[in-house]
Amino acid sequence: MCIGCDGRLDVVLVVESSHNIRSERYPRVIDLLSSVVDQFEVSADRTRFGAVIYSQSAIVQFNLSEYDNRHDVVTALRRMPYLGGRTRVANALQVMVRAVSSRAPIQQ
Repeated sequence: MCIGCDGRLDVVLVVESSHNIRSERYPRVIDLLSSVVDQFEVSADRTRFGAVIYSQSAIVQFNLSEYDNRHDVVTALRRMPYLGGRTRVANALQVMVRAVSSRAPIQQ
């Protein structure tokens, strides 16, 4: 859970990896996302993270149930490739919705 917050949370990061984010700036994006993840208590029964990267196409990099600790989420973020190419946000959001709706919710 978020430090100072109460409850359970599923977070899917939708990360632009198109030519709008130049390749030399992409590591900064990943650093920012890593610092966001560091603010949460990541576990199977608290905060879960998933990630979708996109440019012309969108790809689920990892799903909500794949990692159960902060270190593994950050490591997976740092392994996400830079894609380049055109930007198609609608594709990314469709992939994200399908990915999230196909995953089981956090058990109460």
